[in-house]
Amino acid sequence: MFDAARVVHARVDKYATVVVDQNHYSVPDHLVGKLIMVKIYSGRIQCFYEEMKIAEHNRLVGCHEWRLELLHYLETLKKKPGALAGSTALAQAQSHIKNIYETYYSRREKDFIELLQYIRDDANLEEVQRSIKQLDNLHPSHVTTDKVKALCAKGREMDAPPLLHSQASQAILQQAAAQLRQYDDMFGTHTIQMEEAIA
Repeated sequence: MFDAARVVHARVDKYATVVVDQNHYSVPDHLVGKLIMVKIYSGRIQCFYEEMKIAEHNRLVGCHEWRLELLHYLETLKKKPGALAGSTALAQAQSHIKNIYETYYSRREKDFIELLQYIRDDANLEEVQRSIKQLDNLHPSHVTTDKVKALCAKGREMDAPPLLHSQASQAILQQAAAQLRQYDDMFGTHTIQMEEAIA
C-alpha cells in the first residue's frame, strides 16, 4: 500500500522536540539527543524510534509554533515538579487533564505527576475520571493518586469474569474479598460481598 508521507530524520533537541518545517513537536523526553524518523502527512506527523511509533501530532500550519504532549515530559517533571504549573505542556494538555490538575492537584505537583504516569502506563483516562468522581462525592480532599489507583483496581476486580470454583480460585476470591472490604473501610463505600456475587 502506498504511504503518502514525506520522511525525514531529525535529532531530538534539548526541549524533547523535533523540528519539522520550522515547527516543534514533542516526543518522550528520554529520547533527547536521539535521531528519530518522522513521517509528514498533510494533516499530521508521526514520529518513530527504532521502528516503534513514539508520538503523533496534528500538523501545525504556522511557523515557529510548538505542539507539546504533557505525557512526553514525565521524566523531566519528576526531577523538576515545580515547573509543571507554568509549563506550555500543561497549557496545551487535554481539558480533562487540566481540570483534574486545577481542581484537585494544585500545589501537589508530585502527586499529579504520579497520576499522569499511572494514566500513561497502567490505566485509561476514563477509569481515572470515574474514580475521581467517586472520591469527590465523598469529599474533594479524598482525591489522591493512591486512592485513585485503589479504586481503579477495585473496579477491575468487580468487572473481572467469574472464576472457576476450584480450591485455588476460592483462595483468590477470599483474598480479593478481603481487599475489597479494606477499600470499603478506607473510603466509606459499600460493595456487594464477593461471596454473594459468585454464589
